[in-house]
Amino acid sequence: MKRLSIGIIAYKTVNIAWLKQLSEKLDAHIVVCIGKPETYEFSEYCNSYLLNRERISFGKNRKLSMILASELGEECIVTDGDGQYSVDSIKKVANELLKDEFEAIIPQRINRMLILRIGDQVYDRSQLELFENLCIFDQINKKGLDFSKIDLQPGMFGFKGSICKKILPYESDWLTDLDISIKVINKTKYKMLPLSIDEKVQEKSLFSIKDQKIKFLKLSDIFDVNLREVFIKHEKKINIKERKLIKNIIDEIEG
Repeated sequence: MKRLSIGIIAYKTVNIAWLKQLSEKLDAHIVVCIGKPETYEFSEYCNSYLLNRERISFGKNRKLSMILASELGEECIVTDGDGQYSVDSIKKVANELLKDEFEAIIPQRINRMLILRIGDQVYDRSQLELFENLCIFDQINKKGLDFSKIDLQPGMFGFKGSICKKILPYESDWLTDLDISIKVINKTKYKMLPLSIDEKVQEKSLFSIKDQKIKFLKLSDIFDVNLREVFIKHEKKINIKERKLIKNIIDEIEG
């Protein structure tokens, strides 16, 4: 068994050029969890893969990748298969784990560009993630965190295989990374690691307004959050354009 394992999730396709670099430059067991693949070219650059003939949710795929990675390596990294994190960034996470100073790593995207398109309007989704952070404030035991700055849905995590069960997400949809971050902060010795990403990859995001509404509904249901109360309390922390969108979504959800 290799010491490092990398669990990659994807729907239909993986960034092949990025995966090839990953396989060439890192001594790791790479496992790809993919739904409805359009091609099997990716299989040349991974040690194993889990194929789902139908699409499964983002959260279930992330959870599967965590379990498989923890079975295949002592140090584990799980990441999206779009290649937004460079091989060098993934190396930095691996190196932090190999130092044995921390049980888990939460990447902090320095230059994150999160886009939500509605018709001809483009919204900054990092502002919506800020609102989501504020909604789960009471779920975090360590109160010294600045929720206006931290990235709790980074698309990649590093962790020791031995703690996998402690941080496995309950949530199986778009809030999965948020759920993992809460568990990492509350239950492990962790580090937040600033990393740059490929903004061009983020620009291609297919995340929709329907997906955003599902996230807000899940926030209200799973974390027992009153969305309107949080919004009224913190609305001035959010940019005006995205503030109006959040209010419209809450109005639609709550009637």
